[in-house]
Amino acid sequence: MQYLVPVYVTYTIAAIVLTAALARTLYRNGAVFLTKTFDEEPELAAAVNRMLVTGFYMLNLGYSFFLMRADEAANATEAFQVLARKMGILLVSLAVIHFANMVVF
Repeated sequence: MQYLVPVYVTYTIAAIVLTAALARTLYRNGAVFLTKTFDEEPELAAAVNRMLVTGFYMLNLGYSFFLMRADEAANATEAFQVLARKMGILLVSLAVIHFANMVVF
């Protein structure tokens, strides 16, 4: 159990930083796309972009916290494997959500 505490701390920090960095990138690049999509209504484009980022934060942070629970790790190697598996699942999930969002627009 003692090996999971550093895993939880590392995973939480990584999930928050990763989600924030991705949200910032998507917000910045999405603004260009949405401005073109809502050419006649720039205020609507900005509002949709803010709502998408808010939803991105809620969905991804909620999902990352949902993934946090882990079984025991008997040693440091198993703890690292737990962390790597959780980060892999989170990154693949973020990518799937991103591409699904792109298909919608």
